[in-house]
Amino acid sequence: MASERVISGFGLEETAGEESYFEDNHNNRDESGSESGRDSDDDDENRKFNEMLIEAVRAKPLLYDKSLRDYKDGEKINLAWRKIGEELNFPGMCIRAYHQSRRRNFEKRFC
Repeated sequence: MASERVISGFGLEETAGEESYFEDNHNNRDESGSESGRDSDDDDENRKFNEMLIEAVRAKPLLYDKSLRDYKDGEKINLAWRKIGEELNFPGMCIRAYHQSRRRNFEKRFC
């Protein structure tokens, strides 16, 4: 039986295999805010997916290198996100929104 694959915080669902690749972290916290019953396999899957996403973005410098002429070319940027989405088996714009959210969270915490 297929389960739903959800990108945390976006409510985006897609049919997948037996395991869920994304979970909303808020659903796994108790009232004190600590993790409750979180499966380490899920953490590993999330970590693997995030690493694959990072590598896919890294391979497309026009998404982050402002010195490139194509950095402001919307069509090429959308095409790059679609290709990343195909690699990761998700719609490109969903992956783009997920990546941007993760990047903003990182910047808030560490920059």
